[in-house]
Amino acid sequence: EKFTGDPIRYVAFLRLPINSPIKEELKGPVMKTKKLAKMAVALKMCAVLHAAGELDENLLPVGKEMFLYEEEEEW
Repeated sequence: EKFTGDPIRYVAFLRLPINSPIKEELKGPVMKTKKLAKMAVALKMCAVLHAAGELDENLLPVGKEMFLYEEEEEW
């Protein structure tokens, strides 16, 4: 989405694949460049995924494999 007027600003939107637990499209903040707009909405989605428990504190995916690995470590 491009805003008219001076200076030019950009907004990026991000929608994850259908198998993702996050179904809604996310709108990022207004930024000076397309690249910054894309990066900002990606960071915002990381925060949403982390809050939903889909990413760990290192922003890595949490999946069934992770739970199995943690159980093996406990033995």
